[in-house]
Amino acid sequence: PRPVPGPRGEKGGSEKEAKEKAPEPASAAPAAAPPMSEEEYETERKRVLEYFFDDKDADEAIAAISRWGGFEPRVPEFVQHLVVSGFERRTMDWDAAASLFRMLPRSAGGPAPEAGLVAGVKLVLDDLEDHKCDLPKADTHLATVLAGVVADGSVAFKEIAAAAHEAGPEGETGYLREEGGAAPVLCKILAAVADACGAPRAERVLADSGVDLAAFIGDMDKEDGVTLDAMLEKYGIGTLPAAAALHPLRAKLAELNEVSADSSAALASWIEGEAAASARVSTEFVGEVAAWALAAVPADADTSSPIAALEPSFAALRAACKGPDAGSPSKSEIGKEAREIAVLSAAQRLCASRSFPAGLLERIFRDLHAGDVLDETAMKAWRDDESSAIGLEKIAGKEKALFETMELLQEFASDDEGAEDAADLSDFFGADRAGATFWMALESHTGVARVFLRGVLRDAPSQRRA
Repeated sequence: PRPVPGPRGEKGGSEKEAKEKAPEPASAAPAAAPPMSEEEYETERKRVLEYFFDDKDADEAIAAISRWGGFEPRVPEFVQHLVVSGFERRTMDWDAAASLFRMLPRSAGGPAPEAGLVAGVKLVLDDLEDHKCDLPKADTHLATVLAGVVADGSVAFKEIAAAAHEAGPEGETGYLREEGGAAPVLCKILAAVADACGAPRAERVLADSGVDLAAFIGDMDKEDGVTLDAMLEKYGIGTLPAAAALHPLRAKLAELNEVSADSSAALASWIEGEAAASARVSTEFVGEVAAWALAAVPADADTSSPIAALEPSFAALRAACKGPDAGSPSKSEIGKEAREIAVLSAAQRLCASRSFPAGLLERIFRDLHAGDVLDETAMKAWRDDESSAIGLEKIAGKEKALFETMELLQEFASDDEGAEDAADLSDFFGADRAGATFWMALESHTGVARVFLRGVLRDAPSQRRA
């Protein structure tokens, strides 16, 4: 509800006093919802989750959860309920549960703090051995739920490993680890990350965590002589924690050294014929190829015409963006567009490292487009990508990069969107060409104006400028 206007001030008071007593603007952030009672919470949780598993709309579910008053202290219990109730369902869509869980962390725009999510995972891990008695694949399903947040870096693998290290029924701290149940679930999380985002992502997650997986081998497995290598091989992540996935590519790039038509063709041939699919699918793989290609761009490149030194690399870049054959790896969520975004992010990284020379980023983007390395759809996706990262590597300078490429992004607006927006703008702004131009420029810069304008036109089609 809008705030009720307060008193204008007592009779005879000064204008300053009246202003000091004026209410807050109507646009001020609404107050937090009051905490729900246990009964209200149980009812809402049941309703939202039932709707979610019926229509699989994670955005709607997160929006509803975000409105729950007093949710933060209930996060651990919510996570436990989500997973354990899934164990008890006859037919459970674990991929849907993973999509919901992936949107819960605050760092992903959700309502749940990382600590609360980890505490909830710990509750599940405490009784995981019992759950496996009834559902032998319980740890596999849990790994499916956790893989997304780990791959995104929104929940640290280190924290999940710490929870697994201590997990056990009440009074039996460390029981899961001692019984050999902790190592499999951690390995399965890493394997699921590798399946979804490529082996380089799983290796980066493990390396960044500092976790020693050998410390999680169970007591009986140790007595039987089970080694870390054997355990990793068993769960499909054989070479971890060595940085093996990108090693062959890096060795090939070092061998080829300078960018030329011949070296690019040789690299493209190697990518198509010899590069492992588990590495080739990843954005990290593309980032390495793009860094090699972009290193050829001179510091004083003439941006008024195509950069001759970059053109020879296009064959290799196209091969890297193409990725492995469809369905290999079968569970990968990384598609061609994500790999093309990685090339654009690599160009952003290069220009940021050079303090954004005037016109260079736009020139590179134009050349990549002209060379059929990527299309305008990828550029729009890069524009709207809030992560600004290649894998887990954050790329600096996104705001400046957007500014530098504003004109180009306007040019690449699709014909359909351009016609629709032109009609909307003409109707809304009338003869005010300056207003229309401003909104089109802002849309290209941030993608905000289109959402705002269409919302206004939808909700109040007859309204003119306020």
